[in-house]
Amino acid sequence: MKKIIFDLSEVLLTGFIGVDEKISTILDIRRRDVLSVIYNNDFNILMEGKISEIEFWNRVIALGGWNISVDLLSNITRNNFKEIAGVRDLIIKLKKKYQIGLLSNHSREWVIYCEKKFNYHYLFDVILYSYEVGLRKPQAEIFKLLLNKFSAKADECLFIDDNKDNVSSAQKLGFKSFLFKTPEKLAKDLSIL
Repeated sequence: MKKIIFDLSEVLLTGFIGVDEKISTILDIRRRDVLSVIYNNDFNILMEGKISEIEFWNRVIALGGWNISVDLLSNITRNNFKEIAGVRDLIIKLKKKYQIGLLSNHSREWVIYCEKKFNYHYLFDVILYSYEVGLRKPQAEIFKLLLNKFSAKADECLFIDDNKDNVSSAQKLGFKSFLFKTPEKLAKDLSIL
């Protein structure tokens, strides 16, 4: 094992999960209705960099018939981003022995905000975001692009993600993979390397 690749959202930082609950409370509508409006194909094309965050929220507002501003939705999202305690320290320790990569499904605007607020890019030797390449996990092609950028073979890499589909996709390509649950469990998983 030469390289360890991390996901960003729900691994190093909390991400979009939970935004739906806040919107549900503000609009006084069922959470499942919020989820069905937010997680439509527009979310995927936002992650692929094909629309902006403003375009995404405008489409969501129109689809849901919501009476809420784009600015409020953007602020709710940004306020949801927090650093997950303990993961940065793990990455810093791992950097002494391994090259570290980041592979994340994310929008351009959210990455700009998160990097400015949390200053995490320096932790990684290679970074690849979905919006940069028009692909997203669990698509095999984005993993192959990362391997190319990292000059690595899949069997030289460990991939860490909170999403079972992403972990499964990586495993099918030959990556060793861990499903992220907590920093403590990850530290235990990594202790076997």
